[in-house]
Amino acid sequence: MYWSTLTLTTIGETPPPVQNSEYFFVVTDFLVGVLIFATIVGNVGSMITNMNAARANFQARIDAIKQYMTFRKVTKVGR
Repeated sequence: MYWSTLTLTTIGETPPPVQNSEYFFVVTDFLVGVLIFATIVGNVGSMITNMNAARANFQARIDAIKQYMTFRKVTKVGR
């Protein structure tokens, strides 16, 4: 269990634990670290997605305004 957790979390070379309680602590520490890292990466991805959605919404509103102004034949000087 220790070796597989060490390999999956790509921690690298660390001194091996000696007692069973140390094994439990190290494996738990590795897994908590991976969960925290995954949470941070997921939140950053979510923020980027939300920014792209807000930008698309803004661009759609600008396009609608331009279309309305063209429909009403507003000159570029009058804009």
